[in-house]
Amino acid sequence: MDRDRRNQALTLYEGLLRAWNDQNADGFGAVFTENGSAVGFDGSTMNGRQEIVETIRAIFMNHRTATYVAKIRDVRELGADVVL
Repeated sequence: MDRDRRNQALTLYEGLLRAWNDQNADGFGAVFTENGSAVGFDGSTMNGRQEIVETIRAIFMNHRTATYVAKIRDVRELGADVVL
């Protein structure tokens, strides 16, 4: 994998964590495509950016959320348009 794709993936993930830690639902949703999906910690699913933002906004309004931290151990290219 080239360095640019790796850096793009890391930047995206860091943005997701930053938005969560800042309790910024719009910023959190911005890292997803319009038809993206997310799975909550409880196994619930959110489909589409709008549902993701609405669900995350409700979580932030009604709960004190923990701060997320990360240690990136590996970045892998799974396909032409997929990085894990």
